[in-house]
Amino acid sequence: MPEFTLGTADYLVLAVINIVNVLIFFGFMARIDRPNLERKFMIAVMAMGIPALAASVIYAVEDQSWWHWAVPLIFVVWAVVEFAVDIIAKIEFRYPRDLKILIPFVIFFHLSLVGMWFLTWHMSTPFFITTGVFYAVHIGGMLYAQYQGVR
Repeated sequence: MPEFTLGTADYLVLAVINIVNVLIFFGFMARIDRPNLERKFMIAVMAMGIPALAASVIYAVEDQSWWHWAVPLIFVVWAVVEFAVDIIAKIEFRYPRDLKILIPFVIFFHLSLVGMWFLTWHMSTPFFITTGVFYAVHIGGMLYAQYQGVR
């Protein structure tokens, strides 16, 4: 892998993706027996849209490839919509399932996370692997919560 110097936007993306994966894991674990905590974890996840926006702007100003600024921006859009739907409008779409909201919600969320994960590839192989492990932990938490009957 060629030598690459990480910039501020790279560190922001690295922080956002890994912190979000950890927060989501703990959010799923909280759903099992402390649902009031789950909401706090989700608000923290939404707040990660702020550093994601900063990374997107920095990448654009630095004239990076379009996918560098577009991928974190997908997460920002997801966070704004999540805030509008869950916090402001208080629309329940997970259970009972409202697929016209749930499907785009899941697609945007995971597209942004997987996209930011792939942005870590040019940073370093250890960053890429570590981020993949955190994503797997997030997915494992989701599956475990579902196994426990939590929706």
